[in-house]
Amino acid sequence: MNKTNPTFGQTPPERKWIVRPYREGDEAQAVALFNRIFDKHLTPAQYLWKVIRTPWPVGTAPTWFADADGLIVGQYASTPMRFQVHGEEIPIVHVCDVMTHPDFRRQGILSVVGEAAHRAWAEQGVAFVTGFPHKGWGSRSAYLNWETMHHADWMWKPLRLDQVLREKIPLPSFLAAPVRMLGIIGNTLRDTLLELDTSAIEVTEVTTPGGEFDQLWQRLRQAYEAMVVRDRAWIQYRYANAPEMGYGLLLARRAGQPTGYLAYRLRRLPNGTVGYIADLFTAPFDLLSRLALIDYALTLFYQAGAKAALTVVGRQSALASVFRRAGFIRRFQPFNVSIVPLQEGLPKQVLSDPNRWFAMGGDFDMV
Repeated sequence: MNKTNPTFGQTPPERKWIVRPYREGDEAQAVALFNRIFDKHLTPAQYLWKVIRTPWPVGTAPTWFADADGLIVGQYASTPMRFQVHGEEIPIVHVCDVMTHPDFRRQGILSVVGEAAHRAWAEQGVAFVTGFPHKGWGSRSAYLNWETMHHADWMWKPLRLDQVLREKIPLPSFLAAPVRMLGIIGNTLRDTLLELDTSAIEVTEVTTPGGEFDQLWQRLRQAYEAMVVRDRAWIQYRYANAPEMGYGLLLARRAGQPTGYLAYRLRRLPNGTVGYIADLFTAPFDLLSRLALIDYALTLFYQAGAKAALTVVGRQSALASVFRRAGFIRRFQPFNVSIVPLQEGLPKQVLSDPNRWFAMGGDFDMV
């Protein structure tokens, strides 16, 4: 891929802040700003793991700030990653945790800091930026050259029907036991149906990813046209090393040979525990391994007291149909899986098809 020079807009003529890259120690202010703006909590260790100390540097800072006399008032952060297109490995970045201090909004911070970051990454050969720009960005998404490739959906499955229903409608006490029993029957039917399909697949829990994950990647890397590199190094970084996140890993085998893995996370929220499936990677048409891994994860979720399971998967993809078979339904607002091209020659026809660009929530920062 050849470099191109993106066209950047004009910097606003007057502002009380400057644009600069990350410097050691910035994480304290960045985390404080994050915890003020978002409805989830971030620790300094998580911040450094996510957007600073990633194993695949891109030659310049992965995170850029708006700085007002030493106060961080805006951020455009990213996680550098390796991406494979038609067998060729290229560097990309996933933009995340974009934020502006409430007292400095409507001053062009997103536009100016985003442009500076894109320019720096483009000069270092980063192929494209990816992420989920949301409606709150307004016209800034188009200004920064974000292009929607395809849509991804939250898919949801209730595991404890009585608990889920109680959150939506008040249930008379005499209905609580029948509804709970209905949920148990539904889970039992699911287990019975899936077990008939997956008896040839052995699933085990893995604490530390070993050589089997590299073996799996080498065998399957040509099975998809485009995706984040899913070798052992990625799995170790993204899931095993994630501080305070509590990810788990499952490995599927057929006749002793690895056929796929699933990464998951249990989150204890104020209104109950939820199980998240962050990644499910197998050969494209290996239905048995996919169902076996999903079923094992759902059993773990239920045993841990989870009321529901969630995952993020490309709309109208073959993988989405597998989750539907396992009892998941589409829920919540979809995500626009988007990119900012920084180099010429990107195969947008591939990236615009969720059956050709294999992606799940763990490729981003959704779960």
